[in-house]
Amino acid sequence: MFVNVNAHPGSRPTALGQLGELSRARVILSEFKYNKGTEIFGEAEPADYVYQVVDGAVRTHKLLSDGRRQIGAFYLPGDTFGLEPGDEHSFCAEAMTDASVIVVKRSIVATEAQRDGHVARELW
Repeated sequence: MFVNVNAHPGSRPTALGQLGELSRARVILSEFKYNKGTEIFGEAEPADYVYQVVDGAVRTHKLLSDGRRQIGAFYLPGDTFGLEPGDEHSFCAEAMTDASVIVVKRSIVATEAQRDGHVARELW
């Protein structure tokens, strides 16, 4: 299960790196805690959010038809994930340890990246 630790819209978590630029742009970021083994998003789900690890570790993977798991990447504190070229996630993401993750709407990230070249460079 996950818990929103930033339920009050007037407060913001301390963001790291790229998403920190968004917090200075007055974008509301939410921070969620995931228990070890909890799915953060699934393969083929809409890619409506961008994520950044605050604490813990996250991996992306997909299950193959023969039951094996193909690892996409490992993410540690400060790493951003969930940026997709299309509208759906090509992998699923799972907390490898108890993890805290900042979540922000993808549309907000895209808007801020268009407005501010520095944000766009930091993300990519």
